[in-house]
Parts: sequence; C-alpha cells; structure tokens
Amino acid sequence: MSGAVRTAYGPVTGVAADGVLRYLGIPYAATPFGPLRFAAPVPPEPWTTPLAAESFGPTAPKPRMKGRFGELFPDPVVPGRACLNLNVWTPEEAGAAPLPVLVWLHGGAFVTGSSAVSCYDGAAFARDGVVCVSLNYRLGMEGFGYVPDAPVPANRGLLDQLFALEWVRENIAAFGGDPANVTLFGQSAGAMSVLTLLSTGTDLFHRAIAQSGSAEIAQTVEDAALVSAEVARRLGVSFDLAGFASCAPEEVVARQDEVAEEVAGGADPAKYGPSTIASCGMAFLPVVDGELLTQRPIEAIRAGAGGDKPLLIGTTTEEYRLFLMPSPVAQLPVPEPLIERATAYGAPEGCYGSYAAGGTPAYPRRPRPRSRRPC
Repeated sequence: MSGAVRTAYGPVTGVAADGVLRYLGIPYAATPFGPLRFAAPVPPEPWTTPLAAESFGPTAPKPRMKGRFGELFPDPVVPGRACLNLNVWTPEEAGAAPLPVLVWLHGGAFVTGSSAVSCYDGAAFARDGVVCVSLNYRLGMEGFGYVPDAPVPANRGLLDQLFALEWVRENIAAFGGDPANVTLFGQSAGAMSVLTLLSTGTDLFHRAIAQSGSAEIAQTVEDAALVSAEVARRLGVSFDLAGFASCAPEEVVARQDEVAEEVAGGADPAKYGPSTIASCGMAFLPVVDGELLTQRPIEAIRAGAGGDKPLLIGTTTEEYRLFLMPSPVAQLPVPEPLIERATAYGAPEGCYGSYAAGGTPAYPRRPRPRSRRPC
C-alpha cells in the first residue's frame, strides 16, 4: 500500500508494484442516480479517512457484449452505482519536475466499455515517466439519451468527461503530474469524444490523440428524441424525466439495447432520423443541443475550434476487419457482400476499389502475421 495522497475531496491510498503506484476507483463526481439522475455531474461528498483506491470502481450501466464481439472484447462489469470514478498510474520514484499527463477515454459505441478493461492498464505509461489517468462516464440513455425535461437533456456523458478533466486539473499535481501538460486520447467512441471535446474549445487539455474516431458523429435534437422516445415506448413509460426515472437502470439498458441493435441493423431513417442512421449505426451519440454543442464537431473544428491544440489522428490496423470478420460473409470468396456490409457501417462508395488500386490485397484474405506483445 502507498502513502496517502490528498485530493480536493479527501485522501486516497493506492498500491505499489513494479515501480508503479496505482490508485483505482477514485470518485471524481457524486453517484449519478437518485436525485442526480439525468443531471450534470457534481462533486462527491468529501471524506476524511483515507480511501483505499486499490480496485476498479463500479462501471456504468451497460449491456453485455454478445456473440463474437463478446469473445473478442471482454467487458468487465463492476457492480455499484458510483460509476463516476477514475484511475491514476504514476511512477513510484518521481523526479523533481512534474510529469506529462495522459487521460484515456474508452470506446464502446457510447453504450459499452469501461476503464476496467484489462488492456487499458496504464502501468506501461507510468514506467516510461508519464502519469496516466483513465475514467468511466455515463453510457447509453443515462449518458447520451435525450430526455427533454431532464435537468440536462443531452450530452451528460460528455459533461462527465469534462468534469473528470477538471478533477485532473485540480488534483493531478499531487500524483506527480503536470496540470499544464495534459494530453487527451481515446479510441472509437473515446476518440469521437476527444474530437467532440476538442470542438468545444475547452482549455482542460492541451493535446489530443484520436484513434479510429470521427468528428462527424452527432445527432440533431429531433433525431435523438426519436431514439429516446422509442426506448420509452418499449419501456411502457412516458417520454419524459418521470417516465425514465421510474425504471431501474437495468430495465432501461435492456430496452436501449433493443433499439441500438435495430439502428445498427440499418433501420429506416424515417424512424430514427438521418443523423442517427448516418452515424456508423450508433443510436446514442453526442447531440447538437445548442448548449455544449452548437454545431457538429467537424464544423466547429473547420471553423477553428481546438486549433491551438496539436492533434494526432489515425485508425487501428485493418480498421473494418473488426466489423467484417464476426460475420459469415467474411468467408465468402467474393468481395461484394463485404463491400455492402462496410458501406452499411459508413464506408464511402468506391472505397474498396480505391484500396485495391493502391495495392492493398483483396478481401477475403488471411490477416498478416505480426508480432504481438501484451497491452
């Protein structure tokens, strides 16, 4: 066990191993249920007795991954409602100068994932002299569903991320980090979150890394309302705060999962709206609400938002293989079904021909052998 580190809300102790100090499951905001459900994040109740931050905190309510995706991406579920928590990895032997800080936003299509996924362990960064932070944020209806008369109708998950970044600014120096040198990075929905936050012009981070994410992902209020109204209909409740608040989070997750699967399968744009269907088959997204987001992130970035921050952007290797390989069509000897499936996931018309013209071997093919090492 490490010595206590004092945060703005109370002292925490962690675990020391292999030259790294780990502080896991630190609350950065109050439990977002009960009277705070569908509201903005607020500070947690302070504590005076050192908090043993030795294991990952509760994960946000979410569906379990199904089929091949569940096999490929084990997604831990940590029970409990206090899901707004974060983790810090820092070198056990810190120098005199404050260290650069990396803050990780997990992926999962805004409905799954958590900071407890095993390959998100930040120890390797700490061993290299970086303070690494990862965090949980609200997902699905709780974090991104549109509830018209809620204290915060939309984008609660993004507000959680910003609130965690405020925690980093206020507290990371106590863990050896430099609050003036924070890089925000993420993958998939995490990368989309990075770019969305970049588009707000916030000064809570100074550099950004977006892997496999687009700044074009956002819903209109009207389309977000269509999605949430369908969840309410399937729950058998009114489409308002009282209706959703009358249901346990697990009930909401079950019905939102049905809607998410329908959208991912290529639903009628008239039912869920064009901005929903255009967003890579995802039902729950950042919303252009006129408050946090006044336009799509890509439009704000084109207009100069976030232009003061260096941005590193790219994709995972063989990006679309993730979506194609769990499907039986990947075993067919002709590419047409794969092209159709990739197009349904948002790939532009003609992309297959462009890759083929550039010398990329045609699908289907066996993946290239490559060396592997632990995350």
